[in-house]
Amino acid sequence: MSVDLVRATLMAQFNSIPGIIPAVNITTASVGSPGSFYTAIPHGLIDGIYVVISGMTGSTPAISGNYIVNVIDANNFNLEDPATGQVISVTIAGTGGQVLANLTSWPNVMFQSVVGVPYAKIDWIDAAPSEPTQGGGFRIEQGYMQVVLCYPPGIGTGALLARAELIRSYFAKGMTFVNGGLRIQILQTPQLGSFIQAQDQVTQTLRIYHSTQIFS
Repeated sequence: MSVDLVRATLMAQFNSIPGIIPAVNITTASVGSPGSFYTAIPHGLIDGIYVVISGMTGSTPAISGNYIVNVIDANNFNLEDPATGQVISVTIAGTGGQVLANLTSWPNVMFQSVVGVPYAKIDWIDAAPSEPTQGGGFRIEQGYMQVVLCYPPGIGTGALLARAELIRSYFAKGMTFVNGGLRIQILQTPQLGSFIQAQDQVTQTLRIYHSTQIFS
């Protein structure tokens, strides 16, 4: 569906923004139950957050996709299956790969926030299609991607605003993303909402308005 392709394109652009916790290369993996993973530089991960493993080859079982991280120390961690809660055993150690903290909550995707760790929550809000011609065969799909930045209290609004401005730069007014013959256009500078202070977090909302011409 065209709407799915629009969302996938905007998701890919959002995922290209540098993470709050940078991706780190995995240097070695060790056989065990659980298996352990070593990074030559400190990984910066926080116990209990979701991570994405990519690029590892030759391991049994295959290590790829989404996991919960269990931090051993600054350079070592093991993994847990988010669906079952079981630690990941490794019988053949793989090589290479990268670990990336997944601090984005997408609709209908398993995610668990961790107290004190900032993250972004995404929602899609679709407007009624615009149909400027009387006949069929052409319409304009439009709406906005809502990003809610959720930060722990006491961190200061400066960090929130800096993150919001970084996201804005990746969806600047006039930018166009092409995918599958569709041209997804950013209609205006993403709108910033007010800071909202709650007991356990401070939030900042952005609305990224987009428009796509659909020919059928």
